[in-house]
Amino acid sequence: MKTNLNIPDIITLGNLTAGFLGIIYLIEGQPIISIKLVVIAAILDGLDGLTARILYEEGSNQFGVQLDSLADATSFGVLPAAILYTTIDITISIPLAILFIATSVIRLARFNKNPTKKHFQGIPTTSAGLTLALYTIYFEAIIPTTIVVTTLSILMISNIKYPKITTKPRIIAGILLILVAATTGTIFTITSITLLSLVTAYILIGPIKTTIIKTTIAEQR
Repeated sequence: MKTNLNIPDIITLGNLTAGFLGIIYLIEGQPIISIKLVVIAAILDGLDGLTARILYEEGSNQFGVQLDSLADATSFGVLPAAILYTTIDITISIPLAILFIATSVIRLARFNKNPTKKHFQGIPTTSAGLTLALYTIYFEAIIPTTIVVTTLSILMISNIKYPKITTKPRIIAGILLILVAATTGTIFTITSITLLSLVTAYILIGPIKTTIIKTTIAEQR
């Protein structure tokens, strides 16, 4: 297996750097910057996959696959969990944070072992981490937060199929991510709420579609 870095790998290291800096800023008491760094990590996570698909044949860079998962575990597992820890009461935030980190790492390891081409099996860790980070901006109540974190954790390691996003939605999501990362004030509020709404809608697609299919099959019997 190769260990020399190529362009997608360098972008992946940018993802990892964003995750680490997010933890540093969180320690320094600047959670909004930490959340923006989760968003920046999501942008870089999309870019490394895009450049890898353009420059290399699928499956030819197994080193990059492993590196990407390690970066994602930091930026979309550890960092969002740490943000959660600072948001709600410590007695519940610690077990919820541990649950989220554990399931995000399991999700990443399962994908590496059994990658899927046409769909995702369970919520992508990037989507779950981004959702949790954005959620903490606007919500702090313990019970709803417990429900959200538990749901995200379960869906990450579930067998529910999620569609891979096509080009046009990717472009829209990319623009929103850049706006959330680069703006402040009213524009930041509008774009972050819009992004949170879109990611939430994507997360709900899987369970709703699965329920409809199961109901249809049951009715046909």
